[in-house]
Amino acid sequence: MNEWGLAQWTELFERVCPGVTISLEPHHDEFDQLLRRELGELRSRGEVADYSDEELLTVNCRAAWRKPAEPALRGEVAPARVTA
Repeated sequence: MNEWGLAQWTELFERVCPGVTISLEPHHDEFDQLLRRELGELRSRGEVADYSDEELLTVNCRAAWRKPAEPALRGEVAPARVTA
């Protein structure tokens, strides 16, 4: 799970939940500014080059999605269900 990057999580959510809204949440302002300064120093030394700022500074990745209404609720005819 922790080996996945934001791009992989985003692709998964968009594939499984079409129309999903994804929001990335940083730390609170003061701490985020401190981390950004530290990140600048790390980058100036050539470290963490394989990661985007978003990947290193995001605390929470939230996905909001609403399941589509059933066809009958939208005035459409629901397809026949086949049971074994």
